[in-house]
Amino acid sequence: MTRGGDGKLGFWMSLAMVIGNVIGSGVYVLPATLAPFGSVAPVAWVATVAGTMCLAFAMARLAAGNDGGPNAYVAAAFGERAAFLTSWSYLVSNWSALAAVAIAMGGGLSYMLPGAGLGVTGFALLGLGLILAINLAGTRSVGWVQLLTVGLKLVPLVVVLGLIAWQWGRGAPLEPLRTVPLTISSLAAASALMFFSLTGFEAAAVAAERTRDPTRTVPLTTIFGTGGAGLIYLLVVTAVMMLVPYATLAASKAPFADAAAPLWGTDASLLIAGFSVVSAFGAGNSLMLMCGEISHAMAEQGDLPTRFLERSAGGAARLALTISSVAAGLLILAASSSQPLFADLFGFVTLVSSDSTLILYAACAAAALRLRSGWVARAALAVGIFYSLFTFWGAGAEAGRWSLVLLAAGWPVRLASRAWNAKRTAGTSTG
Repeated sequence: MTRGGDGKLGFWMSLAMVIGNVIGSGVYVLPATLAPFGSVAPVAWVATVAGTMCLAFAMARLAAGNDGGPNAYVAAAFGERAAFLTSWSYLVSNWSALAAVAIAMGGGLSYMLPGAGLGVTGFALLGLGLILAINLAGTRSVGWVQLLTVGLKLVPLVVVLGLIAWQWGRGAPLEPLRTVPLTISSLAAASALMFFSLTGFEAAAVAAERTRDPTRTVPLTTIFGTGGAGLIYLLVVTAVMMLVPYATLAASKAPFADAAAPLWGTDASLLIAGFSVVSAFGAGNSLMLMCGEISHAMAEQGDLPTRFLERSAGGAARLALTISSVAAGLLILAASSSQPLFADLFGFVTLVSSDSTLILYAACAAAALRLRSGWVARAALAVGIFYSLFTFWGAGAEAGRWSLVLLAAGWPVRLASRAWNAKRTAGTSTG
């Protein structure tokens, strides 16, 4: 048996990493974005968790038998060109996810400081700038922020579960879920919004090389972590939807705070909103770091200019971080011009992120289908691929167009980067 002092992740640490990576800022805004779906939402949660667990199964199967991360899995099955497109889609998904958590920060801050005059968009851009500044200060700065925020983000979830239990226990009436016909289109649309909150389950697979007994541990923690996070989401989001009237919830900038306000007053609701801002801030720091590391890895492959390899004394990939923040900021500005309501703005940006992430997850499921055998595994992988297509369709045409255009933009970037790198290498060798 391998001892715990080998410096590797055991079962519980790997499980905590998956759940901690999945639970981010999305849950704090989901009650508002899902309010129009009412009674469809619980059914959609079951479908979303089941489909996501099939995708998680694909990632776990690949991690158990291959070195490297998701990009390496796709390269092994389909070649480097397909691997580049999945890497680029993953980078785009992180840009748009970064925009989404900045918008979540903006919603919470505008709720807390309504007289500041900045609005959701202004606060979102301000938060994005602060996240960039911390990341430029170095990797250890990001690490300290994560340590400070990881526990705080769970506080609103625990509070809401306590509220719903207390209300139910004393026989107080709860808000009925809005009655909405259950159709394929409503189920797909709700699932697409929910999927964003469950992304990140690949954390254990990415860290497989640093995990004790990865063949056994990674599949278990990936599946249980994804299912556990999905169950938490189902409970807390449904609880908020049953505590806040539909009209209030649909227009809410801070649903968890609005759930606490009638029972505990304004001060408590402001505190809950503050916790949600801290959670979004922590998620944003992690996403910004991921953007830098993905860009750095792509530059090592020659798919981005070699200038992306440059790091500061603190280890920050300065150019990659700056470009990532600019990309996220432009997405916020572009989306806010056509989506004036907070819930619609957040929902649209998360759909773009989800569509881009689904490209990676579907590619990994297809890679697992090609590289692995067994009819049970193949059935689960086929369900995962179907779920990816179903959710992509549910996200709608506009989000789909955005994600596909952004994906297509990666190819000329790759060609230009390779030409620039070759020219620079030739110039260096002749000089």
